[in-house]
Amino acid sequence: MREHIPEVRKHVRSSNEVLRIAAIVALSQWADEEGRPAFEEAAKSSSVRLQRAGKAALERLDKARGQKAQAPPAP
Repeated sequence: MREHIPEVRKHVRSSNEVLRIAAIVALSQWADEEGRPAFEEAAKSSSVRLQRAGKAALERLDKARGQKAQAPPAP
């Protein structure tokens, strides 16, 4: 499904809140670092739902980043 990342990114700042949250969740599950600015923006939103989605997305990215840093080098 990662091949859909460019299409999903188009919706990360949608005026449709449900679509925007869905895009944020999907991109964060794929550990899409390019989405980080949009996740940070959502985390500061006046909408509680967007705040939660943004904060959860940032936590997922940070967790994925930490796991990559701890992974042993490939042989």
